[in-house]
Amino acid sequence: MKIEPEFYKVRRGSMLLETSHYLFVYVEKGKKYYQIDHMQLQPWEKAELELEGMQVVKRYKDRNSPKFTGSRIVIEAVDEDGDHVSFTARDVHVQRDIFRILPGLARSLNANLKKVMKG
Repeated sequence: MKIEPEFYKVRRGSMLLETSHYLFVYVEKGKKYYQIDHMQLQPWEKAELELEGMQVVKRYKDRNSPKFTGSRIVIEAVDEDGDHVSFTARDVHVQRDIFRILPGLARSLNANLKKVMKG
């Protein structure tokens, strides 16, 4: 598949387990890079293996083009007893409240507590 430097929505998997992802393709200082979702930028040479089995669904003109609804932030952690806990927030204000109530959770994510506490 020939992919130009752009912003794409791609799908991977079969009908039973299909996942959607965002693919960013950049050229910087004459060198081509790609990024899937929020992973680190990778040199294009690694793209062939990573993009195998992916299908381009849509090409966007810019990062502001996708429209989202029903967004949520899920924070999963393991506490000192080894128990798995999760917190779901529908907006950043609720996320900030979670961090205020549980500053240890915020620290585990390297959040800037001064900014969180000012809210």
